[in-house]
Amino acid sequence: MAFELWEDDEFLDKPFWIRLSKNGNIVLSKALKDQLGNYIQIAFDKKAKIIQFKPVAENEKGARYIEKTKIQAKSLIEKLGIKIEEAERHEAVYDEKQQVYFAKLN
Repeated sequence: MAFELWEDDEFLDKPFWIRLSKNGNIVLSKALKDQLGNYIQIAFDKKAKIIQFKPVAENEKGARYIEKTKIQAKSLIEKLGIKIEEAERHEAVYDEKQQVYFAKLN
């Protein structure tokens, strides 16, 4: 048997993404979860529809423990007023100056 290596250019170029599900979850890419660690702080800008993810220490204000890649965030999605008709990925961009990841929602 001859196997060919599959290299998806889109995946390789954008390993950091989030996805919002209809039932109110935020799903992080495995690569993003690994970069953030187990404790993160989630902030949002309602007007610009941007969600910010910041790695923090366990005892910091607003720290959420995430063991896997799924975060229950139904109340956040409702606060933002986002209507999710179908799940789509949003790229998460790293800001070196602030040391946070931003995901702009459509």
